[in-house]
Parts: sequence; C-alpha cells; structure tokens
Amino acid sequence: MGKKMKYVFVLSIMAAVSMCVCTSCVKQVTDADAETSSGKETENDTNSKANEFPSVEEVSSYTFDQMIELSKDLDENTLLQAWGEPFSTGGQRIWKLSQDGISKYVEAFVQDGKVLSLNSSVPMYAVVAKKHGGETYCYLDWNDYIIDAGKLCHLPRSDAYGNPVDYEVGDRLLVQSNGIIVETYPGDIANPYEVIPQGKVSDDDLKRIESSISSTDAFVEENVPANDESVESAFVIGPYGKISLKVPETWSYEIANVDDDKLLTGCYGIILKPNGIENGQIEVIVADNFAVCGTGLVNEKNTLAGTPVRVGTYGSDKHWSFIVFEGENPQVVVNHTDCTSWPDSFWDEAWSILDTVSFDRNQTEGGIGQFIPESENPDIGVIMTVKHVTSTGLTAHFWQYENKASGELDFGQDFSLEKLEGDTWILVPQIIDNAGFTMEAYVIPPEGENEIEVNWEWLYGKLEPGTYRISKSIIDHRSDGNTNYTLSTQFFLAESQ
Repeated sequence: MGKKMKYVFVLSIMAAVSMCVCTSCVKQVTDADAETSSGKETENDTNSKANEFPSVEEVSSYTFDQMIELSKDLDENTLLQAWGEPFSTGGQRIWKLSQDGISKYVEAFVQDGKVLSLNSSVPMYAVVAKKHGGETYCYLDWNDYIIDAGKLCHLPRSDAYGNPVDYEVGDRLLVQSNGIIVETYPGDIANPYEVIPQGKVSDDDLKRIESSISSTDAFVEENVPANDESVESAFVIGPYGKISLKVPETWSYEIANVDDDKLLTGCYGIILKPNGIENGQIEVIVADNFAVCGTGLVNEKNTLAGTPVRVGTYGSDKHWSFIVFEGENPQVVVNHTDCTSWPDSFWDEAWSILDTVSFDRNQTEGGIGQFIPESENPDIGVIMTVKHVTSTGLTAHFWQYENKASGELDFGQDFSLEKLEGDTWILVPQIIDNAGFTMEAYVIPPEGENEIEVNWEWLYGKLEPGTYRISKSIIDHRSDGNTNYTLSTQFFLAESQ
C-alpha cells in the first residue's frame, strides 16, 4: 500500500475461532436431560482441552509461527482454565510470569470470547533522547543501548497496566513490549507491559544525544526528519481514551470532540481528507456501539498499526466501507462518506495513515451520554438524550419523533440521579435536606424538540468518575386526566489523567 519501512515489526495474525462441542450420546434422553448432558459435555470438553493445553511458561518461549498455530481454533475460556485470570484492559488479556528472576508476559487479543492473536513479550533497549510537547522520545533497539537518530521512537505515557512512564533524557530503560513498532518516524510502540530503569548513560553519551538531536535534523518540532515527508501528530482525548495518528502534509485533519456534531457517526474522533478535495472525508472515531447492515457485506481480517482489524466492504465496492479495530467496546472504527470518486492513490495514502493509529484507554477526560432502552418511550414517541456532560451538570434533550401523545407533553425541573455500582443502580446521596424543585413546565411540541440545562452541584455536589443515570418525568396532559412517564438516560464521567 505504498508504505515506507523504517522498522521491521511483528504483525499479529488473527485466527478464526470455533468451539467444538461433543453432541454424541449413548442413551435416549428427554429434551431437558439432553440440555443438561450437552452442558456437561461442553464443560468437560473445555476442562479437557485446558488440561492438555501448554502452560503459559511454555508459550512465553514460543516462536512467532508457534504462536500463530496455537491461536487457531482457540477460545478465551481455554486460556482462563489453563493459565488463570489475566490482567484485562479492553480486548487485551495479559499474563505475567517470572523466569529466572526476569518478568515475561504473554498477551492475547480477544473478542466475544474468541482469541484473535497471541504475543509474547520482547525485551527492547531504550535511551531517552528528547522530551517535547509533553511527549517522550527514545532511541530504541532490540540488541543494545544505542544512540542512533534513525531509530528514534515515541515512548507511551503509560504502560499497559496504566502506570505512568516518565523518564528523563539520558535514562537507559529496559522495555518489555510485544515487539511491534509502527513504521512511522519517529516510530510508535504499543503501551509496554513494563518499563524498567537501568541507570543513565555517560556524560559523553549525553553530549552525543544532544548532538544527534540538534545537528542531524532527526528531530524537529513536527517530530519528523527534515528530509522526510512532513507529517503532523493529530490526537483527540475523550472519555473512552485518546486516539492519535500521523497526518502527512498532503492531507488535512479536523478534531471532532464529544458533542461537536461534526461526525456522521461515533462519539468523537479525527476527520481526514486529502488537501484540495471538496467532497468526501474519512472519520476515525471512537464508537461505543458500532453496528452495520449485513446484507451484501464481506468481512476480511487484516492488521493495522499492529492491531487486528475487521475490514468491511459492501457489494461490488472497489474499496473498503469501514474498518473496525478489534477489541471490546468502545472500539476505534474508521468509516467514510462520499469518497467513491477518489483515485486509488488516495486510498493507499489513507491506509498508510491508518497504519499509524493508536488508542490509549488510559488517557481519558470529560463525560458523554449513553443511550439505553429506558431513554425512549414509544407510547408517546419521545426520546431523551444528554450532552455537554460534566461533573456538575448536563443538557437534557427531548425529541418527540412521532405525535402519539393524547395531549400536550411537558417536563419540569425535577430529576434524580443514580450511580452504577457493580450491577446495581444506587441513588446518589443528596448533600442537603428537604430539597425541592420549582414548578416550571417546558413544552415538547408535536414532532419537535426542547431541552433544559441541568445543574446538580447544589443538590449532589460534584460527581466522581463513573457511570450514572439521570431520570426525568414527562406529563401527558390528557382530557381525561394527566399521565406521568419517566425517561432515563445513562452517562459516563471519565477520570481525567
């Protein structure tokens, strides 16, 4: 796809997954007995497979080809049975083990209980070379500590466990990662499993670092070498994490924050298009619930930025329709609109840009509304949504999409808040006694909209990060008597990093 190789990197290969369940039976049973028998056989099958499965210690020493073979026809439950509970973040499952006093890691990417790929940790050697714009850059090599401007790499702000990665120029680091380096310049690595300080370089080496950075143009303000195609780092941080990518100077981008209404779909993201193009755009988004029509859809598996992706194409379309970065919700999704007239070269360039995408779930900020079934009442044809979510308030929006009410609909100032604790909704405690609401009424016009600013700091104080639900009453003023309805909408407050 016209990519420029700066590093040799390992690609995780996704494996199709199927569960084999024994259905044979040596006696005639009732339907209920058959269901029980099948459940026991499935459990026995899994246990048997787990007992025969290689240990995580063995697998940590597997070759790349052995990893590919092992991941075929593999489900997550088999790994849990054989290796125990891992650390989980998104679609990653990470097992940590110690061999000869050295930590090693085995990683699985999973989705819907299926194992997409397996990786084991690879030690890499880093020397911190530059701190710029809140980011840290290092010289990275597989074999030794080096000072080589051609091997400049971006060091993530946190490891896979959420621990901060913050070191100074001249620090030597042992980096345990999956060995994947994205082929940008500077290179990008996924959040490492562990970063271990190994002392500092000598004073002479510090001078070499300074000379290498300043005199060879290996690092400029745009984070690219002077003799390479200029690229710019673009990123957006939202409540689910940080999306970042590299944009060449021949393309433009626009940041779409939560509630900007710039995106066709998704919660927030980055909009891309080639310079000088009026029609068409590509959207790299975070989606908390991405679904598409399956009619005429062809799905293929691939890898982008070291991450398994699902590439969807409809009918006879020449180019992809959407791309889903595999993992648990929320997911990074790429889609486009009105791009069918683009030449093939634009699609090749777009693929190279998408090969730089990273999603850091540990860098979060802000709040976001989340639609739930209780957000809609089809009996009166009304949907409630929320936007501009903060720790002290939000905007509640009501839309009567169909005039089903018998009378005029309105809502007031009253509301209640609950917080999700485990699987249970708990009322948020009020900070004052005998609280009440004023009696204003706000009309929802037939097939129209209305909204209200809700501030709860006086009643609940500032909310801590978490998942909440706000409920409000709607009154249908019928000729034979009023009817009250309650609509609820969920929202999420992230922990700002």
